[in-house]
Amino acid sequence: MAHNRQAKIIWGHAGWDNTGLRGAALCRQLLDAHPSRLILGSDHFFLAPGDLRQLPQRAPGMARLLRLLPPDLAEQVGCGNPRRIFGLGE
Repeated sequence: MAHNRQAKIIWGHAGWDNTGLRGAALCRQLLDAHPSRLILGSDHFFLAPGDLRQLPQRAPGMARLLRLLPPDLAEQVGCGNPRRIFGLGE
């Protein structure tokens, strides 16, 4: 990292846990402790509300997960952080 201090590190597939030690409580602690540093997503795209295209099969599960979070945290990790981290527009 010394050669590029501006590098962004993406820990993909962080939800995969072969140890069985990371559960919902730990994941929530990480979200609460580092809300500006985490994003939630999957290998699939998500559509804007009202978009009539077919959703990938995993999309309902991710939407359900986001609904379990407080609305401000769900927006931050589901939309706000990716926009900021990757320099995406509104």
